[in-house]
Amino acid sequence: MKKIILFRYLLLLYFWGSALWSSAQSSYPQQETDNSPTNSSSLKWGIIPALAWDADVGLKYGAVFNIFDYGDYKLFPKYQKYLYVRLINSTGGTLQAQALLESDKLLPKTKIVAEASHIRDNRLDFYGFNGSNASYVPDLTASNHPDFLSPHFYKKERFLTRLRFDMQRNITGKSFRLLAGYTWYDLKLKTIRDVDDQHTDESNTGSLYEKYIQWGIIEHDEQGGGNAYTFSLGLVYDTRNEFCYCTNGIWAETFVLFDPGLGSGAGFTRHIATFRHHFSLPDDLVTFSYRISSQQKLRGNTPFYLLPWIYDSRLTNDGPSGAFGLRGAFRNRHVGEGYVLSNFEAKLRIMDFGLFNINFSTSLVLFYDNILITQNYPWNLQNVPNAYRDLLFKDKRQQLHHTFGPGIYIVFNQNNVVSVNYGISPNPQSGSGGLYVGSSLLF
Repeated sequence: MKKIILFRYLLLLYFWGSALWSSAQSSYPQQETDNSPTNSSSLKWGIIPALAWDADVGLKYGAVFNIFDYGDYKLFPKYQKYLYVRLINSTGGTLQAQALLESDKLLPKTKIVAEASHIRDNRLDFYGFNGSNASYVPDLTASNHPDFLSPHFYKKERFLTRLRFDMQRNITGKSFRLLAGYTWYDLKLKTIRDVDDQHTDESNTGSLYEKYIQWGIIEHDEQGGGNAYTFSLGLVYDTRNEFCYCTNGIWAETFVLFDPGLGSGAGFTRHIATFRHHFSLPDDLVTFSYRISSQQKLRGNTPFYLLPWIYDSRLTNDGPSGAFGLRGAFRNRHVGEGYVLSNFEAKLRIMDFGLFNINFSTSLVLFYDNILITQNYPWNLQNVPNAYRDLLFKDKRQQLHHTFGPGIYIVFNQNNVVSVNYGISPNPQSGSGGLYVGSSLLF
């Protein structure tokens, strides 16, 4: 009942924020016409009070600032430039300060994607490595259980700064592009020490992250984080009819991520291949969308702190499980050197309406997500005590983990969205399910 009441307040406040957004924008032409407005500015901007919910980080609050440049509107709702700035805090200890710029006009025949991010996680999820081989034991975080160690046994602290600059050069028209980019990462990691008065024995406190360090599973030179300089080279194919709520088109990419070892690590090479496809029944009432992403190590040693992400040509997110990958599973629950992630959605458009001078469209959603770890992170369990080895580690083949659930997407002015998903995890080892209310679609 509390979740239902909270959900209602979230939607009410979000739509109030949407009304503020609409006051900063004029009406958009719905299609290309000969009498599209020429005397109004092509720049549309707004500030949205952000209020969202993530099962892993709790209530998120702050503000989002958007600027769209539609040029002469002939390609509306596709934009020529887009600046996205968000400052978000959460009750779960996550602070995000991010700016993302997309532009087709800064350089001729070239799409620019630039990002500056600073993310602080006071309680970042850490469940170990290799998915099925790492056991999740909830009793270790239950204060009323005799095996209790710490309420934050599966947490650590992370401070991330990331700067990225990518160029996508048109090869044939605007659909087929050559991708080249550079990213700088700086990560600082800390342990979380929770010593309860009733559990003062040093061997019975601390977090899983601390124990991985003590046992030598995490290398000494990686335990505090590090920095990395990566270069990407590949191809992008994009025929989407819209950038936000796409109903038709393909968005695919394949690129190599190369770290020459200029930072604190020895260097590595990864290959990312992601295929996204959207197609609809007549009148766009029913849309089917899916994403299949393969992210594999080709050579070298990837620092463990660069593994739990979904690398993407637009914006790299935490994962692969959690809000941006396996909805309903714990964030960072399934981490390995390589994995294949799949997401499938069926969207039924049920209502279009106008409110506060905003055009809305709503869709009901059913989704199915799954992940398979294809490359294990190399770990040495020689120093793990037998009791912990039996409790926390399993010698078994990797299994397909999946979640599913319902959702609702509310799109307004065609380039803004409120997404609500509830993920159900049939396997309690993956997660306990969860609600996700946000301002973006999964892909």
